Amino acid sequence: MDREGRTRPDLEPKMKLSSRAIYGMRAMLALARRHGHGSTFLKDIAEVEGLPGTYLEQLMVPLRKGGLVQAVRGAKGGYTLAHAPAEITVLAILEALEGPLALADCPAGSGCCGRPEACALQELWDEGSRALNDIYGAPPWPLWRSASGSRKPAR
Repeated sequence: MDREGRTRPDLEPKMKLSSRAIYGMRAMLALARRHGHGSTFLKDIAEVEGLPGTYLEQLMVPLRKGGLVQAVRGAKGGYTLAHAPAEITVLAILEALEGPLALADCPAGSGCCGRPEACALQELWDEGSRALNDIYGAPPWPLWRSASGSRKPAR
């Protein structure tokens, strides 16, 4: 924003998480709020969080395959966290939804420029990627502590 409070297009974030990652994090936070109180229907999460229900269904597949959520069948079915909230890191969620977190599409040693032996930026990208992984792989208690906040839990 500029001094008058107007948004400047040149200051908009260029590196950002996808809607898939953001919606997935919001769904996981909703499940964390309900942890220990039974399963939660996706339609309830969608309603409380203002998210598209069909999209949430798609997001649950990689989260389930990543071992982060469990599907519960039956009339009282829905989804629950597969582990206590304090055992789930932001990194685990993001990697389940998006794959490995990296600043540049430079797999170790290959170089995104096609010249890994001469890439002056490879170390910079690797260091930044390690920092992101360290931050989001750290114990997630601040995130999950907010799960007990004032928002009404889904179903």
